[in-house]
Amino acid sequence: MRTDSPHNSLNIKRFSQIRNIYNVNDQLKLLFYPIIMQLETALKSRIIDILASNHHCYLHDIFANCLNGYKDIIPHNSKLRRKRRDRIKNKYRIEGKLYNAMSRNIGNDTINYYVKRNQEVPIWAIFEFITLGTFGYFVDLLNLDIRKKLEESIGIIDNQDLKMMDNYSHDDTYKKYTFICTHLFLLNDLRDAVAHNKIIFDCRFRSANSSEAVKYQLRRKFHMKQPVTFNSIVDYFTLTSFYQYKLGINVKYIYAEQHQLHDILLSFLNHEGESNFDKAFGQDAFKKLHQINFKI
Repeated sequence: MRTDSPHNSLNIKRFSQIRNIYNVNDQLKLLFYPIIMQLETALKSRIIDILASNHHCYLHDIFANCLNGYKDIIPHNSKLRRKRRDRIKNKYRIEGKLYNAMSRNIGNDTINYYVKRNQEVPIWAIFEFITLGTFGYFVDLLNLDIRKKLEESIGIIDNQDLKMMDNYSHDDTYKKYTFICTHLFLLNDLRDAVAHNKIIFDCRFRSANSSEAVKYQLRRKFHMKQPVTFNSIVDYFTLTSFYQYKLGINVKYIYAEQHQLHDILLSFLNHEGESNFDKAFGQDAFKKLHQINFKI
């Protein structure tokens, strides 16, 4: 819960409290950084496998046959026409980012291996040098068929998710199979805050929007009684745990991270009191955390 606004500011009376909050924030960054990096690598590998299995390995082919999700938008009103134009603009923007990533790292052994041999640089070599945010936009611009394959290969959707997304999309086909796009933008907010040494404990870093369908999906997967809002760092842990499990990470490591987060939250509660804890993490933080299990 954001504590940088007057109506939700923490009650700070001693310098020791500031030092403790700083330490808790650092502990959270140490917890989340390897998790985010692990997920970023695994998700990039998964989309590379899908592209390569369909012989989409090089940029010119990917731009023509994969990053054409704008074609899934049927422009039968002015709103959808604008949406289609925006997607086309974003396609060229991402094209520029990918070529820039390649040119900036042309001296790197990975890129230089292909350049010296006068060969096209494959997408997996370029992915090493793009940010999670750029990757998120890349996935968002993929056509419906590839996004479907990606979500199905990871296992993040089931029939109930599809039914819920049908209700949410209101027959706008392009909105289907977009769970992973929203997830990536949420993860990127956290990743950037951690990487740039920002405050993360109260989620003031959040800029990505999440649909009710996405919020309900995670709540349903873990059979949670409390809503998932992404106003608490526990909600982000719920999301990372879900992906770790679906990507095959041993649950004993995820449970160890869960216990670590519990200890961090408990330390904050013991030092700062219940009022400050509720403002920073929400009244239901421990209840949510304890409901994360892997019978999903």
